[in-house]
This record gives sequence, structure tokens and C-alpha cells, in this order.
Amino acid sequence: MERKFRSLTLRRDASDSPVDVIGDLGLNLLYEPNECLIDFIFVHGLRGGSRKTWSASPSPAHYWPKEWLPADSDFKHVRIHSFGYNSDWLERRENLLNIHDFGQSLIEEIQASPSIRRDQNTRIVFIGHSMGGLVIKKACILSRENPSFHDLGDRIHSIYFLATPHRGSDLAQTLNNMVKAIPGSGSKPFVGSLERGSETINTLNDQFRHVCKRIAIHSFIESVPMKFVTGSAMVVDKHSATLGMQTLYPDTGQANSNLRLS
Repeated sequence: MERKFRSLTLRRDASDSPVDVIGDLGLNLLYEPNECLIDFIFVHGLRGGSRKTWSASPSPAHYWPKEWLPADSDFKHVRIHSFGYNSDWLERRENLLNIHDFGQSLIEEIQASPSIRRDQNTRIVFIGHSMGGLVIKKACILSRENPSFHDLGDRIHSIYFLATPHRGSDLAQTLNNMVKAIPGSGSKPFVGSLERGSETINTLNDQFRHVCKRIAIHSFIESVPMKFVTGSAMVVDKHSATLGMQTLYPDTGQANSNLRLS
């Protein structure tokens, strides 16, 4: 099946005051319903942010996971979180953290959340953009490998991958070369991990296929090329953005086909 996003016209309120659009690190609680049945966790990608990736502008009114979803009656029982980690590849200082470290931080933050730990029967739904999808995959793997996280692993119901480079990106090598060329820029291992055929990508895919059998997976691809100085291109092509493995819907046991954005 194919699914398309329709463009949204956003209205700017003159009274809206700009805020730090990057967002905080760690797990941030955005909305707490009176009765919670589901936990939604948004995870940004490369050079994104816990607020930046999910905002159309610096206006607080355009931070849609916090401002729009709670106003939708279909989400009245959904607790909403956004997870932030340092994925700024243009930052001059060295950052030796990698996708494993980000995934470890994600699963540990979820376990440490008082509300998630209190409501032990809620289902967990992940929404990951770009590299954030790889961070989610690593967190799922760790939830099965470490007995301390098994209960959380059993609660993972669905994952929405938004332009996640499951097989890497051709642009990752270019970015990695740019990082090395920036004077004074420290190492950024997570950038090299996104290259096609990287050991990180291959290991993640091999491990994830053993832990995702009963997780509903939905993959979305990019439809508009990104513009660069030298032209335009898809950051993550269709083949890489589609996970390409069949899973079972947790509730029914029926086969789950990935959805695609075209």
C-alpha cells in the first residue's frame, strides 16, 4: 500500500512568541492524559532536535506533537513524549557517541520515566525520523538483549519509520568528508555509520529482524528531493527507506505490509 501526506497550511499567530526550537535532550513529556492507554515517543534524526524536527516554525503553536495531537479526540488517551540527543554533525567539538549509545540512552530514559513505569500496561509507539529510526531499532534490540528491559520490549506495539536509511544513504559519505574537512571539527562516528554497507547498518538489520516479529512496522519514504548548491536529490532513496520485512500485527497476528509515502 502507498500513503501520501497532504500539505498543511499553517496559520501564524502574531501573538506567538519564538522559543528555542532545538529542544531539550532526553525524554521530554509533552502531554499527560487523564487516562493513558498508549505512549507515543517521537525520535528525531541527524542534526534534528526534540522540538526542531517536529515544528513547522519557532512558534510554540507549531510544535504539533505537543499542541495539535492532544486537541485531536483520537489521541485523548495517548501520552506524548519527544526524545532528544546530540546529532549535530556540524558542531565543532568532538562527539564520540554512536547509534548504540543513542539507543541505549533512549531505552534507559523510557525505563526511568515515572509515568511509563507507573502505567505498566500501556503500549509504546515509536515515531522516528531519519537516523532516529535507527536509534529506535537499537533501543528495540537492547530491550530484548538486556533482561532489565524485557518488560518494556513486550510493550512496544508499533514503529513508524519516516525516511529512515535502513540501508544507508549515499549522502552520508559526503557528510562524513565534510565533517573531516571542517577546521577544528572533532570526530562524529554516527555520521560514518549512515554510509551504505557500514558495519553499523548491517549489524542493526541483522539483529532487528530477530526482535521485530510482533511489532507493527510502517515505513514512509520521501517524495520531494532536497535542494543543494549543486542540484537536488533524495537524502534517503525509496529502497533504503523501506525496511522490506514482513511482521505481524500485535493484536491480530495477521501479516503487516509496510506503508510507503510516495
